[in-house]
Amino acid sequence: MIIERATGVIVSLAPATHFTGGWRADGIVYGRDRFSSVDAAAPAHVTPGAWRYVNGGFRPVDSTPDELAAEQDAMLRRVRKIATARRDAMLNGAHPMEVQGWIAKAAEAAAFAADPGDDLRFPIIKQEAEARGVTPDALVAKITAKRTALIRAEAAIEGARGRHKDAIRAITSMSEIEAYDINSGWAGEE
Repeated sequence: MIIERATGVIVSLAPATHFTGGWRADGIVYGRDRFSSVDAAAPAHVTPGAWRYVNGGFRPVDSTPDELAAEQDAMLRRVRKIATARRDAMLNGAHPMEVQGWIAKAAEAAAFAADPGDDLRFPIIKQEAEARGVTPDALVAKITAKRTALIRAEAAIEGARGRHKDAIRAITSMSEIEAYDINSGWAGEE
C-alpha cells in the first residue's frame, strides 16, 4: 500500500515491504504494517484515492451521511469529555457534599444580602462565619464572589462546548472533520 504523506490518501494498493515508519523524500510512504491491522482495515474493494488513513484507521474520502454522522458523534463525545475535565478541574477535587454546601450557602447569601435582618434566618451563614471568625457580611461577600466566579467559569465551558457542538453539526465532509480542532477555543487558551 502506498499512502501520500501530505494528504494521507491511498494512492496505490500494491503490496509493499514492511513499513518501518519512514517517509520517502517525495512525501510517499511505502509499507504494510504487519504489527497493526493497517491493511486489514481497508476493505477489499478499496479504490485508490477513495480512502484516507487518519488517526490509526481508514476513513472514506467521500463518506455517506451515516458515516459522517458517526464521526460527528465521536467528536461530540470527545468535546463532552473535554468539558467534563475542565469542570472537574474547576471544582479542584471538591467533595460532592462541599459542592452541595456551596449551593445552600449561595442561596442563603443571596437572601442575607437582600435583607440581613435576623441571623437566625441564616443558620449556615451564622455558623460558618463564627467558625471562621469573620462577620456574616464578610462571609456573604466571599460566598458571592466565589459563586460569581464559578458561574462565569461554567458559562465559559458551556459556551465553548456549545460552540463546538454547533460547528461540528454544521460539518458536511470528512475533510472538514479531519481539519476541525476540538481543543481550541476553550477559556484560558484563547
